[in-house]
Amino acid sequence: MRVYLCNDDGIQLSSNFCRESEQAWRREVQYRGANWSWRPYFVPNLVQLNENRRAIVSRAYTDLDSHVWIRTVSVLVAPGLILFMDLKDTERDAQRL
Repeated sequence: MRVYLCNDDGIQLSSNFCRESEQAWRREVQYRGANWSWRPYFVPNLVQLNENRRAIVSRAYTDLDSHVWIRTVSVLVAPGLILFMDLKDTERDAQRL
């Protein structure tokens, strides 16, 4: 659904890159500089990533923009840099219907 890079303070360093189709990605520059530290998964995932984990998957939650159920995969790519991937939770979203 979307991929972006943040520092360990929660500040987004990259644009959002959103999947539009099998081959196309859309760049959303307006999210650069956003602070995501308030998200419920951010601090717990950061603590776990700092305990030598390579990746963490959040619990399912409802995306504020699309209103679909998603999970966020957090990957520590370098000290202080976290790659976030927001993925649709298709199983949870199907249950909602």
